[in-house]
Amino acid sequence: MLLSPYGRGGRLVSRLGLGAGQIGQDTQDDRQVAQLLNAALDLGITLIDTARGYGLSEERIGRHLAHRRSEYMLSTKQGYGISGHADWTAGVIAAGVEQALRLLRTDFIDVAHLHSCELPTLQAGEVIDALVMAKHQGKIGTVTYSGENDALAWAAADSDACRQRRAGGKSVQLPWATSAAMPMLSPSVGCGWMVLPMSTASAPISMARA
Repeated sequence: MLLSPYGRGGRLVSRLGLGAGQIGQDTQDDRQVAQLLNAALDLGITLIDTARGYGLSEERIGRHLAHRRSEYMLSTKQGYGISGHADWTAGVIAAGVEQALRLLRTDFIDVAHLHSCELPTLQAGEVIDALVMAKHQGKIGTVTYSGENDALAWAAADSDACRQRRAGGKSVQLPWATSAAMPMLSPSVGCGWMVLPMSTASAPISMARA
């Protein structure tokens, strides 16, 4: 399996990854899902992408791959669908991160995306700050955005720079997930790790907003 550096942190990941949307369907046989997930790792895939909105996906990844957590980079998406919290608020982000950690049976999520929220939500900054706080707390690695059009363009602005932002009273340095040569996840395709130009892919969130 060919590997590529992920962003500028030096970590290598497989060029082919597993988009775990379909395994979240309740019509999928759980034993077959277990076989698929473990076979992917056996074949050298080291990136798995899931989301809160992918049904049973996070739960099944945790159930079947927790014992192999050191073998793969884990990417999930946040912002909605948590009981007792309004979508696209700091509360839903904080609760969503905790739920993902529990379902995925891990103490750390490598990549956390804001999942296709609208541009005004990004610009308001509340959800960004909430993910940055989770990063500061050591619960997630990279803060990033999965979307398209104007919101993606805004999130990608100045993405070559490494900006500092205040979180919990302390300054945190955010290493961007991407570089110009690094393919990322495509929300419009929905099948995981895709070789795509940066203009149509996920982008690290710029902390340079007003």
